[in-house]
Amino acid sequence: MRREAMQRAFAERREAGHDPSGGALHTPLIKLSIRESRCPCIPATGVFFRISVEQRSDPVPWERWPQAADRSQTLPLRRVPRAAATPAANPSRRGNGATGGSTEMDRGFDARTLFPTGSLPMTSRFGSFLLAVALAAGLAAPQALAGVAGKVAGKVIDQDSGAGLAAANVVLVGTLYGASTDDNGNYYILNVPAGSYDLRVDYIGFKSFVLRNVKVSPDLTTRVPLALEATALELGTETIVIAERELIQPSITNSYRVTSGEEIEDAPIRGYQQAVAISAGVVSDDEGDMHFRGGRGNEIAFYVDGVLQNDLLSGNNNTDVSSGAIEEVSVQNGGFNAEYGYAMSGIVNVVTKSGRQDWTGRVEAVTDAAAGDWANTLSFGYNLVNASAGGPLGTDKLTLFGSVEYENTDDKNPSPITVSDGGILGHNSLESLNGTAKLTYKPSESFSLQASYLRSQRDQLDYTTVSRTLNEGDAWKYNLDHAPRIEDYTNNVGLKATLFFGDATFAEVRGSFFQTDYQRGDGLFFDDLVLYEGFGSEFDSTGLFYKSSTSFDDYLHRNSQKYEVGASIVHQFTDIFTAGFDHEIKTGVEYQQHTLRSYRNASPSKGQDADGYKDVDAYGYDKNGKEYDGNDDFTELLSAPKEPLLFAAYLQDKMEFEDLIVNAGIRFDYLDSKTNIFKNLSNELQVDKTLDLARAGGDTLQLDEEDFEPAAASTQISPRVGVSFPVSERTNFHLNYGRFFQQPNLNDLYSGLAWYDILLVQSAFAAQVGNPNLEAQRTTAYEVGLKHEISDGMMVDATAFYRDTEGLINLASQDGKPSGFIAPFNLDVGTNKGVDLVFEMLRRNKLSARASYTLSFAQGTGSSDNSTFNNVWLDFETAKTTKALDFDQRHTFNVALDLRNRDGEGPRLLDMHPLENAGLNFIIQGGSGLAYTATDIHNAMDLGSVPRFEPVEGINQSYRPWNARVDMKANREFSTAGANANLYVEVLNLFNRANAVDIYTATGTATDDGYLGSAAAEALVSTLEMDPDLYRAQYSDRLSNPFFWDIPRLVRVGLVLSF
Repeated sequence: MRREAMQRAFAERREAGHDPSGGALHTPLIKLSIRESRCPCIPATGVFFRISVEQRSDPVPWERWPQAADRSQTLPLRRVPRAAATPAANPSRRGNGATGGSTEMDRGFDARTLFPTGSLPMTSRFGSFLLAVALAAGLAAPQALAGVAGKVAGKVIDQDSGAGLAAANVVLVGTLYGASTDDNGNYYILNVPAGSYDLRVDYIGFKSFVLRNVKVSPDLTTRVPLALEATALELGTETIVIAERELIQPSITNSYRVTSGEEIEDAPIRGYQQAVAISAGVVSDDEGDMHFRGGRGNEIAFYVDGVLQNDLLSGNNNTDVSSGAIEEVSVQNGGFNAEYGYAMSGIVNVVTKSGRQDWTGRVEAVTDAAAGDWANTLSFGYNLVNASAGGPLGTDKLTLFGSVEYENTDDKNPSPITVSDGGILGHNSLESLNGTAKLTYKPSESFSLQASYLRSQRDQLDYTTVSRTLNEGDAWKYNLDHAPRIEDYTNNVGLKATLFFGDATFAEVRGSFFQTDYQRGDGLFFDDLVLYEGFGSEFDSTGLFYKSSTSFDDYLHRNSQKYEVGASIVHQFTDIFTAGFDHEIKTGVEYQQHTLRSYRNASPSKGQDADGYKDVDAYGYDKNGKEYDGNDDFTELLSAPKEPLLFAAYLQDKMEFEDLIVNAGIRFDYLDSKTNIFKNLSNELQVDKTLDLARAGGDTLQLDEEDFEPAAASTQISPRVGVSFPVSERTNFHLNYGRFFQQPNLNDLYSGLAWYDILLVQSAFAAQVGNPNLEAQRTTAYEVGLKHEISDGMMVDATAFYRDTEGLINLASQDGKPSGFIAPFNLDVGTNKGVDLVFEMLRRNKLSARASYTLSFAQGTGSSDNSTFNNVWLDFETAKTTKALDFDQRHTFNVALDLRNRDGEGPRLLDMHPLENAGLNFIIQGGSGLAYTATDIHNAMDLGSVPRFEPVEGINQSYRPWNARVDMKANREFSTAGANANLYVEVLNLFNRANAVDIYTATGTATDDGYLGSAAAEALVSTLEMDPDLYRAQYSDRLSNPFFWDIPRLVRVGLVLSF
């Protein structure tokens, strides 16, 4: 390897009395390394540097030189034109940057301030820009697995002459990662796991540097250029220099923001989902689903440690990660590199913590038991505990990190609407458990092995959220025992091997197993289908509430398993063809094999006959819900598990010029649904009479191979390119273009044999079947942005975006014989355009801030993959015109403020600072209301009939009221005996504002649908055999829907102990 060759060269030249640069033995020799930062006093969002300057005049071998040094002197770091760094005595753990929102990746130094002759004239920059764009137009770049590591790169020069210093040894101190500077002084360290590190530079005869808390984020290059001063020093001292984090990161060529685990800890948020929800360009709808830049909720891919967490059967992500296990969360809600697939709107990438060289631990407990009248709120039975620990297992080469979190709450969706006695809602509890484990083994510089495990499970009771008719609302209010119950879990096991071939090349081979299981059923009977028999659906005489004899008559069970293998190789070219720029080339493949099982019994209360239950759509299960693998008979194969396969390949190039970054790539995706489809959807069995479909002997549906043909496989190619270009020292421009494809949810492709029985023999009304010939959904996205540092530590970022989407899934009716049916088709189109504005201020006088505002216009022909169901069911014509989507929020804003004292700061009382290491964090979020369609006044509560109403305007031309909320977290840290305690109070919805998240379409309010005052209501009341006032009272009771409102004020108290 190059490093060993250089070491031999050093030894030979020392024996001859010369150093490798040709001078006398005292001529400087550099040693450069990176050391992980474990100091609890480092601010998560700042960049702290410990600079150690040491010099030896006697000829000590460089391998022993750091240990042989007996004196040192510390000097402030030279940063031009920034304000000079100042020493900080024992700084607090918190640093620059407001918590609670996302933040751009930290940057160590600005190369333009350290290279006196390194800048290009603007004319040359523009020429380089045009050249790179032309080159990028024909390049390609996908990668199979999401990034969990980044790159550290830079150049080491002599400050006086500007010459690069060659043959420096570069290692990650405490690890076996390493590299060497080349002949020009350039270095790069590939595949550095995301996190914070210390960068150490040692060169005999030069001042030595230890740069603390250099941040590395997935897929990005952290540049740390260094200019060393060859000056004799007094030895024996050391200082800490605090350098501002650079707000503009040139290697970012899209909308890319990072939130660290410590930022999440400081803010009144929990878990990565809440951190993502307050990012610029993200809208949360009334169901809690997130939408990136006008895309549907299932267009976001969630990765944890590089493994996709979305269940491709349903499109949902049910994976939770304990806050104590999160290293960082990155959000890309514009274009993204070709290494990412299965998404059209954005990428969320969660990197969990790894074990380090020293053991650390953390325990947290949170409760709302202290809430009460004093805070004008209730205790909702919220309790949470989590614990995590990590460290070496006997040797630094083998480390472990693990975490576990348990949550139990009596009301998972707190509402200002309470039950009649003022208590919290019943049958709305949540019990969850999640855990992670990561084992890392790195026996040498050239090989590492990592095993990981992730599990999330939830058991919850649902007060009223599942609608089986058009109009359930709060109907279960007096029959809560039978309201729905949901159980789900995910398991994820991964294994990754990394091999290095020299400093410039490494390869990864990885495999994973992912499983998710989801069950929904009656609150009492759940998965015991026999108990459902005879219950059915009954409501009281008013048609407003379900009787106790009503069960939740719709049982669903889905299980999805995925085996995934992938391989990739990365090679770094430096100064390629002497053109003065670097290439990082990635290429690889991935393969996924799924096993899908689904069982839905639409009416278990009807019981079963000799063949089992009737209203069943199942594959991978029999009619009674037992696992079933099928047999060789063709008709039975229709009920076997579905086993689609997916394949992807990629080639990606990151070109890094001195004043230009280009990410270019292309991705290839392949999907084979591995199933059959009817040859003619409008005449499934080529017959004219229902009797021709009759069962043989009256028992078995007759289907044979002649009625089917194999579903077509689909392929997609998606090119993508992003460019970042510095306009001036304080201004950076980027643009991004990409084509993005997303396969349909796999459950839209399939139906089982039993469901064809219902459709064809029973001529069921509005039966829905799968469509294996669905095509991929397609998005073309454009983005252009400008970042400008308006003063030291203050930045504004303006990004304009436009998305054009086609082939989105929605439902349509299909005429057929003997019965028509409903199926998904590629029907919808959409456009979204808007602007993200972001302001960020690093810490000044204890305060840091971040604010974002998004102006967005989300339009299309359908808001979800089943938004036309009601129209299809009621046989309404569905006009395919572009209009505002249900989640169109024109104005969205988020503000994060952090006010924090460090050690020795705050008011003084006697010899103490009682508020040192104390902080306040505020998150202010809000926006304009979501779109809806105003209708005439109608009975929106009657369970006994399908509601009939007429729009009084075009679709989604009205908007709900504006909403706003302030959340706060106050904490105080205490340190003693090597341990740290963090006591905090968290208040959500600090001002107890009533925010309506849903409304009645006839009035536009959350409290009244207008019906009771109508002539139709008076006519209905006159026909009822009950007191008219009692009916009105019960109707008003139904109107008080708790899920029409955001949370009331919530008060929680927590304690974190760490070591």
